[in-house]
Amino acid sequence: MLAEIKNKASHTMEDQLTGDFFGTIRYLPFEKGLLHVLSAVRFNDVLVQQEWLRELQKESGHTEINFWLKHEEGEIDLLLPLTNALVGIEIKYFSGISSEDGNDLEITSDTSRNQLARYARMLLDLREDNKPLFLVFLAPFQMMQAVEKSLEERNIIKQEVSLGYICWEDVLETLTAIDTTGYQPGESLILTDLIHLLKKKKLMRYRGFAKDLLQKEVSKEAFLFQKPAADTKSWHWPTKLLNGDVGYVCNN
Repeated sequence: MLAEIKNKASHTMEDQLTGDFFGTIRYLPFEKGLLHVLSAVRFNDVLVQQEWLRELQKESGHTEINFWLKHEEGEIDLLLPLTNALVGIEIKYFSGISSEDGNDLEITSDTSRNQLARYARMLLDLREDNKPLFLVFLAPFQMMQAVEKSLEERNIIKQEVSLGYICWEDVLETLTAIDTTGYQPGESLILTDLIHLLKKKKLMRYRGFAKDLLQKEVSKEAFLFQKPAADTKSWHWPTKLLNGDVGYVCNN
């Protein structure tokens, strides 16, 4: 809905997911929604991680969220002006990070066209009162991991900006683990809808085969083994043509 209000519905699935998820969670007080999600953001520097968590604890009530802020460096998905920090969040679903750097080894944090490098410069330009700057990259796990690895090899993020990572799978698990004791019925319903949204988007972490499947026993009696005739040079597997108008059932 928010993507439509902001005229973003015709752009990307990232815009739709951003509007659906963050446009909904903003109706919860910060301490009942975003605090849990943002606390799962990971920074590689321990001191930065501690500072991040301290800044989050200062927030309560309904926090301002600016969607798709336009700037000469680009259009970041979310901008959160916290009490004593400025946070930018770039969100991905299917499409990756846009970059025009190529293999140029001379690229710096001032010249890089990488999306995150540009948004780091944006935060620096928007900063007031020398507040701490945090840039968060939110994406499915494998994409997040690939981007993190690529940036480890390149020094293109402004030093004044702390870059953190979180994957959608962690967001889903964080929401699922929230203790909703003391939540109003409407607040619990918002969390439930957000969980269903992420599951619908298939943003769950793979946990292996279901336990009941692993406990099933397979014995030789379940199969028929027959040696082919001596003059047969190959195996033949009989097949049956399926009729699209007929329903079929798989028997265990």
